[in-house]
Amino acid sequence: VGPSDVVRPLRLEEIADRNLSGAMAPPELIGGSSAAQCDAGHAVAALDAIALREKACDGDAEVADKKPRLAEGKGRSRGAVLLRAVERVFPLLAMCSIPLMLALVAVSCLAPVDVNLALMQFSSADKAQALTPALVDFQCEISRPLMMLLRGRESARTLYSQTFAPLWASRALLSARGHACYFGFVLLQFVLQLALPGRVALGETTPAGHRWPYKMNGLLALVVTAALFVLATFALDLFSPAIYYEHFFGAFAAANELAAAAVALCYFKAWFAPSTQVPGGPKTTADVKWSGSVFADLYKGVELNTRLFGGRFDVKMFVIARVGMIGWAMVNLSALLAQQRASNSTGTASLAMMLINVLQLVYVVDLLAREEWYLSTIDIMTDRCGFYLLYGGAVFVPVAYCLQSMWLIRHADVELSATRAAAIALLFTVSYGAFLDSNWQRTQFRRDYVALGPARTTVGLLGNRVLRSSAPPKLVRASWRAADGRSRATVLLADGYWRLARHINYTADLGMCFAFGLCSGRAPLADALPWFYFVFMLVLLTHRALRDERRMRDKYGRAYDAYTAQVPYVMLPGVW
Repeated sequence: VGPSDVVRPLRLEEIADRNLSGAMAPPELIGGSSAAQCDAGHAVAALDAIALREKACDGDAEVADKKPRLAEGKGRSRGAVLLRAVERVFPLLAMCSIPLMLALVAVSCLAPVDVNLALMQFSSADKAQALTPALVDFQCEISRPLMMLLRGRESARTLYSQTFAPLWASRALLSARGHACYFGFVLLQFVLQLALPGRVALGETTPAGHRWPYKMNGLLALVVTAALFVLATFALDLFSPAIYYEHFFGAFAAANELAAAAVALCYFKAWFAPSTQVPGGPKTTADVKWSGSVFADLYKGVELNTRLFGGRFDVKMFVIARVGMIGWAMVNLSALLAQQRASNSTGTASLAMMLINVLQLVYVVDLLAREEWYLSTIDIMTDRCGFYLLYGGAVFVPVAYCLQSMWLIRHADVELSATRAAAIALLFTVSYGAFLDSNWQRTQFRRDYVALGPARTTVGLLGNRVLRSSAPPKLVRASWRAADGRSRATVLLADGYWRLARHINYTADLGMCFAFGLCSGRAPLADALPWFYFVFMLVLLTHRALRDERRMRDKYGRAYDAYTAQVPYVMLPGVW
């Protein structure tokens, strides 16, 4: 153990790994006084005992577990075949339907603005006048075109003639300014990712045993991007500050083109040159997983981490955090400036628009300021680099997540009283605080458990710093086996926030999303478009919680059953 090893305290899994392999962790790596070292030794010994006991019982457990699974397989053979068929078809349907759905939403919301601007570019006035009457302004009422689509063939033809036909004819999707706006933004983020300074953090250990490096400079990239945007629009007057809104469909087409290219790149790279080796580490293909279906591989992805430039550039993290999250903040800013320019009476944006910008900017800044925390989320640790994540980051976030601010441009008459705005801000603050502190509590608990031992570990608020409980926290010890065959140990917290529900952080996240919807001034679900984000996140987080439940049960086995007995609710305490 060299001096560099002493700088970073070992994590719980690493200490357990050293003990399981027969190498005791030096006391200085554990930290604390001699009593703390003694307690930590007892903690590690207890975890080792659990891990070794699980390892010894693995053979018997596998024999016992195989019988019911085989019986279920025989009884559900037809269902399994049907499920397999659905799994093969669903990725293709999703990759086709999601872009169409977003296009329909955009047409109902923004087509009159973008198409009319494109019509001005025609040299033939007769052609422009012939197209303009056919275009219908749905005033952001997404239910109207959807109902027209569902009423039959005639209504579908009418819908097409009133929306998509003028859109194609206007060539708004080919807008050079829209493409330049989006691709210029992506190129800028690419340069900033590589050029700006930033601390390098290691991601979580992958099934192959890799810990990839990530440069943590997202917050600095956001500041530089915003500064360059203000400089280019106000000081140099290179383009309109509302360029994204005015050339939305060109940017939308460019985003789809980038997403398609990224999906193809990741697929063929996994085929010909997969990322199988961390610089200086062993070479293994354990993180490359083929399903046997081309559509499933394109949709879900093949590589866990698609890396470029010798492993220094992570495609997934770039698309999600840089293109998606920074793009979200910049689109909101463009929408605010667009509403301000359109307001002839006051020349200022509405309180609702300013509030949604501030709240969602806090959300974005939080992720970029804590990028290292994001490395331990399901997006980075579990989801592979395919359409599911790449289209979400490159297209869905800059479009669907910004629908509330886009909707407010067309509804500048929405007025929020100061009292109502304060109540919305309070709801967001409470939800945001619970979201941060619940994740912080769990992380700090695991660190304290290793450093201080089980007898001296407590939980409280603000990362266990205030209102600490005097009683030892409730927990469940668990072990799992990595892809390299080694048994590893951990603890599952069943106290503090985490005694309320197993995914209480998702519940807090939904509270923030609900506050975003309230900024529209409409009752919940009374108008579909401003509440689209909340409904989408409700479905996404519920599905993610179910996925996580299945993954944790497969990973920890009987220990997770004991954990669910102590914490019976998934997301909503007392209900589900």
